[in-house]
Amino acid sequence: MKKSLPERPDFGQLKKQAKGLLHAIRAGDPEALSHLPDGIDSSALKLQDAQRILARDYGFPSWGKLKLHVESRTEASAETALIEAALQGNAGNVETLLKERPDLHRRGIYASAALGRPKNVSDFLARDPEAATQKGGPRDWSPLLYLCFGRCGGGDAERAAAADLLLKAGADPNDASVNPMWPEAPLPALYGATGVNNFPELARRLLEAGADPNDSESRYHAAEHFHVECLEVLREFGTDFSGLDVAWGNTPLYFLQGGYNLSASVRKGIRWLLENGADPNVPSQIETKNETPLHAAARNGGDIETIRLLLDHGADPSLRRADGRTAYALAVRGGQEEVARLLLDRGAPDETTAADRFLSACMRGDRTTARAELDADPRLLSMLDSEDKEMVHQAARQNRAEAIALMAELGFDLTVQDELDRGTPLHWACLQGRAEAARALIESAVPLNGRDNRYDSPPIGWVAHGSLHMRTRDGDYPACARALLAAGAEVPSKIQGNDDVMNVIFDHRLREALRRRDAKQVATLIRKGADPNHRADDGTTALHLAASLGSAETVELLLAHGARSWIADKSGKLPVDHAKEGDDSPDQIAIIELFGNPRIEDPVFQKAVEAISAGDHEKLQRLLADHPMLCRARAEESGQYAGSYFFQPYLLEFVAENPVRTGKLPPNSAELAQAIIASGAPKEAIQKTLGLVASGKVARECGVQAGLIELLVRHGADPTPGLDSAVSQGEWEAAEVLLRLGARPGLYAAAGLGRLETLKQALSRQPSPEELSRAAGAAIQGGHIDCVRDLLDAGLAADARISGHPYSPTLLHQAAWFGRAEIADLLLERGADPHVWDTQFRGTPAGWAQHAGHRELEARLREAEKSFVQK
Repeated sequence: MKKSLPERPDFGQLKKQAKGLLHAIRAGDPEALSHLPDGIDSSALKLQDAQRILARDYGFPSWGKLKLHVESRTEASAETALIEAALQGNAGNVETLLKERPDLHRRGIYASAALGRPKNVSDFLARDPEAATQKGGPRDWSPLLYLCFGRCGGGDAERAAAADLLLKAGADPNDASVNPMWPEAPLPALYGATGVNNFPELARRLLEAGADPNDSESRYHAAEHFHVECLEVLREFGTDFSGLDVAWGNTPLYFLQGGYNLSASVRKGIRWLLENGADPNVPSQIETKNETPLHAAARNGGDIETIRLLLDHGADPSLRRADGRTAYALAVRGGQEEVARLLLDRGAPDETTAADRFLSACMRGDRTTARAELDADPRLLSMLDSEDKEMVHQAARQNRAEAIALMAELGFDLTVQDELDRGTPLHWACLQGRAEAARALIESAVPLNGRDNRYDSPPIGWVAHGSLHMRTRDGDYPACARALLAAGAEVPSKIQGNDDVMNVIFDHRLREALRRRDAKQVATLIRKGADPNHRADDGTTALHLAASLGSAETVELLLAHGARSWIADKSGKLPVDHAKEGDDSPDQIAIIELFGNPRIEDPVFQKAVEAISAGDHEKLQRLLADHPMLCRARAEESGQYAGSYFFQPYLLEFVAENPVRTGKLPPNSAELAQAIIASGAPKEAIQKTLGLVASGKVARECGVQAGLIELLVRHGADPTPGLDSAVSQGEWEAAEVLLRLGARPGLYAAAGLGRLETLKQALSRQPSPEELSRAAGAAIQGGHIDCVRDLLDAGLAADARISGHPYSPTLLHQAAWFGRAEIADLLLERGADPHVWDTQFRGTPAGWAQHAGHRELEARLREAEKSFVQK
């Protein structure tokens, strides 16, 4: 039943309600479980799932939409929310706000500008021409800035028309906002048009009106994101792509060499700049480093393809930095042997110092050579300069664990802070998810809780921040968090990371509470979102630990909150096996009993289930007549029967044989179901049974699936939720029956069934990334490459993990498992990383293909792993 919000809803109170709902669902509360959609595993539920369920109870499609509604109750707050949504590119929030208040965009010129509405802007200027130059709105900007930075609503043509109006009325084409962190580098309107957005016509209008084509941001970020149309316009207006910026002291080419694992857009931007005349020999940071882009590329880890591109376009390998070092010397120091050979082949002078050769051996983990260099000149370590000493940072960022171990052995300072952010090597390893490097640093006894001097955060804070905001393509952030916590790192009271990292942190806290036998704290942590089924590196869950500790109270508590007793650790042991290894104490006996085989304790209910299995209609009728409440009763089990999706099932649910108990169903299953329904089975039981029948293979194999589906729908079950259940398990025949009975396919079902037009309609409603990933998983299972392509075009990352899947596979894992070679090729073409592991088995897509028996696809993915490394 749809709930009603109070007249003045409080979002903080709603957050508490969501946590309470999660706790109640995990505890198996029947009323709370009734809120769950069919087929959802309540034990795997996370806080975000409970928030989504609560939002839908209040009539909103998502938690974000509920939050938006609460925070935009007044016209003024709604206008602010609309402008911010437009600036953040949140098209869903923009659509929702305008649907609730169709005239909201006309409330002020700032909203009209942010949405790119030239007619509305014209109306405001007609009433007040001075509005073109007045600052206001939530960010205290001019209308021109809102227009250029807005990412939702009108496109390039509309924004160009609005810009004409504002510029004609006196707007400053060089107007800029100021970021308090970098006040020396204002963010101009042209940057919004060319770097944040790709609006070439808008950029043209600004430049024609006098915008500076060589500001501190536009040319840099247009190249970074490869906004090629805007780059062409900038070139047309005389942008100097070789020029130094006053604020930053660098060229665009040098700026793009600033990171590791250069993205595809950055690589394209570099190529475009070089092909359009950017001089690779102009140095940057003249007063300090005097480095060229070639120096920076060699120093930053030696991306050999970028270095080859620079050389092909005239980069001079003989040029020296302020300290006299060439790119060759920097490559040698960094242990980049292949890059060093390339530079020598292209004419770099073969000049290195003893320190260069010593650092090269250290970076390569070559203990013999490093020792020999040090024996030849024992003063080497004491003579290293500040940049030499920071080579341990390079080792950390490049995940060179052997280098770190060797540097520790030789006496390097592993706590040295970098010049810019004042972080230690451990901070930087954590920020980029370099787990092997982090472990090597931890094993060398570096401080675990030291804080950087800029953000005042310990390494685990950098792990969390990196996982959420600066995720590297191949970073293993959960592994970094596990290594820190296992070594004794403290967790700040306020920390925010992605789900994987927060699960690790919650699991650590949960295990600490278990070791203290603090049942109250265990319950509190689960209420706050701790997942009792999260697996540690050894495969154990909190339930394994509680069982081994011999605490019946906490074992019972975990089971009551959805802990799965059938999960095995990496040695193959279940929680009950850990319990049996303990002493023969009263608690041990009680724990083993708690883990006993799930049983249906009511003997009457048991007889009714036996009658269903045997197809004994007469016996079932008699039991239903003698016990009128039997049709509404639920099985009372100790623990959970085959997973929480079958938790305390109604009698009717047993006609689905899902989960599998006997592997067969009698031919008269529909007749048996009719008897239970006629006796008064509740609507919830009918709906849940439909999901089980539609997603179960036994009903299909026994030829009773279609008949049961028709019966259940005829008695009031909604076929639409059942459709998603069918698609999730690849029960295509059931899906066709449900469609015939009126099921309305949404995004997920449309993708799984290959219904392109329906999919396109669903995409127009701006689904969340989680919904897109689930739909892509269904499309891959069904083999519908066109649907996968449309989902990727809608913004889904090719590397996305499938939300809600218990093993968190990527799309490429899914394609590998189902043998979808063409889809795998598409994902690889779009940048999917073939090295990524799933979270359950730590297998790559190639490993999944091997396990599923798709040998040709496995070979193709193995090759992709090699070529991906080479890129």
